[in-house]
Amino acid sequence: DEHLALLPPRYALGASPELIARQILLARRAVQGSPAVAFVPVPEQGYTVLLLCCPDTRGLFARMAGTLAALEVNILGARLDTRADGMAVDMFWISTTRGDVIDDPARLRRIGNTLEGVLQGTISFADVVARINARPLAPATKGPKLSLNNEISDHCTVLEILAEDRLGLAYSMASCLTQMGLNIVFAKLATEKTMAFDVFYLTDEAGGKLPSERWGTVLAALEGALHLPPR
Repeated sequence: DEHLALLPPRYALGASPELIARQILLARRAVQGSPAVAFVPVPEQGYTVLLLCCPDTRGLFARMAGTLAALEVNILGARLDTRADGMAVDMFWISTTRGDVIDDPARLRRIGNTLEGVLQGTISFADVVARINARPLAPATKGPKLSLNNEISDHCTVLEILAEDRLGLAYSMASCLTQMGLNIVFAKLATEKTMAFDVFYLTDEAGGKLPSERWGTVLAALEGALHLPPR
């Protein structure tokens, strides 16, 4: 009850009681300031659930997404939530680049240790994501559809992105948003076949909605981050 009271109602709608219980245990481990990661392989569905609890900071999702991409882990979906006490309680649905479940204990330990090291600062994030930049990027065959809306949420600007899925797509978007000084308050990522449909609830540096006169700059930056020509 204490855990759920610190989170918006949508949180309980997107997770099973088992996953919520595991996150409560992770949050207890992370309360001292260290990140806590756990994995729940689901072989029959072809994915693994990655659970993360740690103090929320600007750019947290970008560091998570970048580290996973560098480790050749594909993000099929994600739910990013933050408790009222500042604790991030995130869920990622991940797979291999071929779309298979990740259940090898040694690989899961490597992923978990790398994520915790990056978030603690004991492993250089710049060195980790350098692996992404060293790989050739397959060009998109379809341009993404991007939209911003100030009517959906009372406190946030909602960004919707429909784009061809690829390894590192979430990192490209999150890194771009972070570099522009925007806060990701909530996000939901989903993949259907070859397309990713991602929703980000954003605030500006002052914690408010993005004014419409800034939208063009944000959309152009995102298109550039996705390696597309600007508007």
